[in-house]
This record gives sequence, C-alpha cells and structure tokens, in this order.
Amino acid sequence: MEIDIIYGSSGDVAPMTAFMGGLVAQEVIKASTRRYTPIYQWFFFDAPECRPDTRPEPEEFTLTGTRYDGQIAIFGKTLQQKIVSLNTFVVGSGAIGCETLKNLALMGVGTEGKITLTDIDTIEISNLNRQFLFRESDISKGKSQVAAAAVAKMNPHVKIDALMTKVCTETEDVLNDKFWKSLDVVVTALDNVQARQYIDRRCLYFTKPMLDSGTQGTKGNTQVVIPHLTESYSASADPPQKQVAVCLLHQFPNSIEHCLQWARELLFEGYFVKDADIVNNWIDNNSYLQTMAPMTQMTAIRTISKCLGSERPQNLEDCVLWARGIFERHFNHALVRLLDTYPLDHKDTTGAPFWIGGKLPPTPTIFDATKDDHVVWLTAAAYMRAYVFGLVADEFRPTNWTALVEKMKHSLDKYVPVPYSVYSNKITADEGIDVVEKEELLAQLPDRASLGTWRMTPLKFEKDDDRNFHIDLIWTSANIRAEEYKIKTVDRLNAKIIAGNIIPAIVTTTALVTGLVGLELYKTIQKKPFAAFRNTFVNLANSIFQSAEPIAPIKRKFGGEEFSDWDFIDIKRGDMQLGAVIKYLKTKYKENVDAVLYGSILIYTTFMNRQKAQARLLLPLTQAIGDATGKPIPASASSILLDITCTDADDNDLPFTPSVRVFHKMRPSSKKKAASAKAPKAAVEGKQEQEEEEEEEETKEQKV
Repeated sequence: MEIDIIYGSSGDVAPMTAFMGGLVAQEVIKASTRRYTPIYQWFFFDAPECRPDTRPEPEEFTLTGTRYDGQIAIFGKTLQQKIVSLNTFVVGSGAIGCETLKNLALMGVGTEGKITLTDIDTIEISNLNRQFLFRESDISKGKSQVAAAAVAKMNPHVKIDALMTKVCTETEDVLNDKFWKSLDVVVTALDNVQARQYIDRRCLYFTKPMLDSGTQGTKGNTQVVIPHLTESYSASADPPQKQVAVCLLHQFPNSIEHCLQWARELLFEGYFVKDADIVNNWIDNNSYLQTMAPMTQMTAIRTISKCLGSERPQNLEDCVLWARGIFERHFNHALVRLLDTYPLDHKDTTGAPFWIGGKLPPTPTIFDATKDDHVVWLTAAAYMRAYVFGLVADEFRPTNWTALVEKMKHSLDKYVPVPYSVYSNKITADEGIDVVEKEELLAQLPDRASLGTWRMTPLKFEKDDDRNFHIDLIWTSANIRAEEYKIKTVDRLNAKIIAGNIIPAIVTTTALVTGLVGLELYKTIQKKPFAAFRNTFVNLANSIFQSAEPIAPIKRKFGGEEFSDWDFIDIKRGDMQLGAVIKYLKTKYKENVDAVLYGSILIYTTFMNRQKAQARLLLPLTQAIGDATGKPIPASASSILLDITCTDADDNDLPFTPSVRVFHKMRPSSKKKAASAKAPKAAVEGKQEQEEEEEEEETKEQKV
C-alpha cells in the first residue's frame, strides 16, 4: 500500500492538475463572493485505479528529461508510448473542448498518432470569457482552426487536423468508415444530446470507446462508454426537462416564459427552420413523403406547395407582405377565433368560468406601423424570410438598414387584409385531410429537376450575434403576445437569456470535468476491467462529488441468442438481394421480418404496395436502398446498417430486435477460400460438405 502511494505521488499529470485546479479555484470564488457552500474540513480525492494493474519493472520509471516525465514517473514508459501513439477524435472546441485539447497536448496525445478536431462554429465575443484558447483577434474565425493553432503553441509536436465538418449522417462520406476505423478513442465536447446520440451510434457501430462530459453552471458530469463493458450513451437518459404543454403555449400563456417559448418554437423554428427542412428533404428525396403518416404528410404537402408555389417570394417586398400576413394570422385572427370558441362568459363542463386561474383571455392585436415593436417584428421576419429563400446574401443587418426599414414600411401600402371569416375557414380545412386538395397540390408541385441546385437555407438559432434578427423576432413576438394576455413584458437582454435557455458556463467546472475525462482516458488506453471505470457527477456549488461504476450493457434475447447494444447481426455474403437478407434472418433466427429501415427511410414493409414490394425484394440491397432513398450508398461504406422490426410465430411484436450489418463488398467465395487455406486439412475436409450446402442455399437465396 505504501509503495502504491509513493509511486502514485512521484509525478504530476495534467488531468489531476486540471481537476484540483478547478476545485480550488471554485473554493476561492466562494470565499471572495460569499456564495455557495464551501468544502467543510478535508477533501480527499485519488484515482489509484488509473495505474497499471501489475507494477512495471523499475527501469520503466527511468525519467527521459522530457515534459512527460511526470507521467512516466507514475505510469512508466510503455504506457507513455501508448499515449503518444493515440489517434483521437475530439468533437467540439468550445469551453469543454478547449480544456480537453489543453490536457491532451500536455499528456502528449497525438505527438506520434494524431488528434482530429472538428467544430462547425466560429468564435463570438461571448466565447472569450470561458474558452481560453481564443483571443479577441480570433473573433469570426473558425473555432477548430484557432484551437488547433493554440494547441500547437503549447506542444509543437502534437499533430492535429482541424475540421469544420458537422458530425452527422450527411457527412458520412467525409468522416467515412476508414476514418472511424483508424480511431482509438472519441472524446466529445458537445452542448446537445442529439449530437452525442449520433456519435454514440457511430461508436457502437465501429466499436470505439467514447468519453463524454458536460457542464451546466456549477454542475458537471462525465460518462465513459467502453465497448462491450458499459452501456451506450443512448441506453439511458436523464429525466426530461420540464416542458410547457403545447396547448398552454399556443392558447393560454400566463408568463413571459410561455410567450418566449411560443415565439421560439412556433414562429422561429416553424417558419425559418422546419419549413426549409421539409422543402429541402422533398427536393433531395423522392420517397420523402411516403415515409410519413397521413396527417403529417398532408401538412408537409401544404408547406411544400406554399414555399415553392403561391408564397415563394421573388423580392424583399414579397417577404414584407408575407410577414404582414403572418402577423395578422398569429396576433389577431388566431385570438379572434379563440374568443369565438370560448367567449368571455364561457363556462366549462362543470359550470365554472372558463377564463379563470392561469387562463387569461387575450385581446387581439391590430398592427400599427407607428409602434416600434410591430415594425421591428415585421422587418426582422421579412429579412429572415428573404435570407431563407436566397434573396439576400447573408442574414446580417445591412449597413443601409434604416433606409431599408422605411422602404419596407412603404411596401405595406400594397397589403390586402384577409377577412377573418375566410381565414377561419382556411384554418379548419388545414386540420383535416382533403383527398382532392392533396392530389391538386401534388400535381402543382414543380419538377425537382427544374429547381437545379437551389435550396432553402434553414436558420440556426444564434442568440449571441446581434447582427442577425433571431432575438429581435423572438423578443418582439413574446412582448406582443404578453401584452395580448396582460403579462408583464421583458427587455431584450432577459429575452435572450430565457429564449436561449442560457446557463452560464463556468471555467472551474469545465476544468474539473475534463480532468476527470483525462483520468478515464488512462484507464481506456490500458483496457482496464469494468470495475476500474467511473461515471462522476459534481456540483461545485454544494460541494457534491459522486462517483460510481458505469452501468453494464443490458443483454436481450433474439432468436435464441443474446445481444447487447454493442452486438449486431453480421451478414457477410456480399450485396445480397433484399429478399435474400430477409430470408436469411428468418431462417437463422426463426422470426418474421415485418419492416426494414435504412436510417429513417423505410425500404421494405409488409404493408407496402405488393407490386412495389415484390420488385424491391428482387433488387440487390444497394439498389433497393437507392430506389427508396434516391441516393446511392456512399462509396466509402464498407457495410450497410439496417434496422428491422419483427414478429414471432404468433404475430406478436418483438420488443427488441438487434441492428443488422450487411457487408455488401465481401465476396462469400473468396472469404471461404481464404479461411480454408489457413485451416488444417482435416478441418477443411470436415467442413467441405457443410460449405457446399451453404453455397447451394446462397444460390437459392439469390433466386428469390
């Protein structure tokens, strides 16, 4: 025991320094501000499980006179060599990303291997208070390039590739199979769950460890995802954040928070993000509408028809008139309709007054071009619309904005109000499925080829760049709505904070959690057993530190075999027909395959058109996917990932089905010959008859 303590204390390492530095700095802040709860008496933290399980020979600890002697003194030369040889993928170079890169550089990661860093964002002035690799002169530059240059100054021997590539399905031809297979570990430094879940799926697919961390003010957490040892990131989720009910948001707000969330979700996301996504997906995917439920499909058809037909703007004036109509729709007609449905003296089914408690009766707004908030809303919505449709070069406020505002106000002379009665009927029609209307709208849609390379540009919400109009739209929308419901309005700064759900990042928490990630990296490199790893939660405000072993992956049965999230059904028989794939699964696992999906696209289901299904079953898998998606399989893909749904012999839905990997580039015959060449003669003779039977079965499958 004493020897272990001596060895563990013989050097200093960057992760432990980061952990203790963040902890001590937060205690200094507590003392100087008299906020939060200080640590009471002693705090003891160690991580002996990071050291090698068997003590290396003494010569392993001979110092080399390099900056890594602190690590060598504790872990030895062999482990240090593994550290410098790592190929590491760091996703994100924000607050956590900067601290992570600093730690990796000081540890020597990437000096003989490589660090690949990606981040699509550029540096904003608000980043400088917590992302310490950036300086004021770096504003507007790409985060990944600046971070990589800063790391190179810390350790000139680090080899780092800086990308601005989003890690998502659309970039799998860039971050391809070859790239993922070359990695030793993935370190995430992200600020949203969706991105983490996508990377988690890629790590599962390529069997790569993932080290994740996150912060929320003084709170921080780390999670290790180790192949076949721990559950995946997506296997369990935190309790969902408290959400506001949609009916409350749309019809019955009683606080400014409700109004801001309504403005963000319904107006900003609806008109400037989702509409553009729907149109672009329809242009790029011939079967996009067929993947939707009937009601969703009808809504999408109406959206596409408007954006590419009756409401497609040709100039900024068209955008102004559209914005004026949207103002009338949401701030006047919708409320008139609500009050028609529920008059002020309306009573509910129990006889109690309807407008009571949290339900406040609204007062519809009449647009007034002399009111500043009305003009700000109108001009912001119009200019954002122009950018989404490609009518202006960028979404930022132009230098001639004052003159442009006056010009837009004059455009209002051409606005023709829509009477409420007509508009009301239109709303009712939108709530159902009119088969005749559907066919008419589909017939009126333009030919995809005629659109060429034109696409709409969905906005990405950015609260900190005042050059755009995102906060202007959300802030004025919320205040106009608040006035309608007699709710206290909010100033622009507080609107930004609430709408962006901002919880300030604190450098002390960031330093601490990235230190913990570094400690888990030592264990990952050594392929430590399950009991050595730790998931940690901290709250520096209350001096809470909780560490626990990660959760082991759950194993479920399918077709008599056990599968965890790390396990796949691997089919290594080349580019089989889709029907042959389904038959293989039924034959081997004795379950009925009801549907096959490639990503989110349904390529086969038992309830699809019979003629279409039969034709698709005869196609090789790559062609079947191309037929369904309108896109070829990426040339770099070494296998195809399919998701399936199944029923048992009694037609009961199975609660679990593993994913399927089809190695479409592998030739079955060459694989078997290679295996036979390496096997003993007796074994070859013993398996010859079985292989002949398998080849005969494969031939039958190809003739389904």
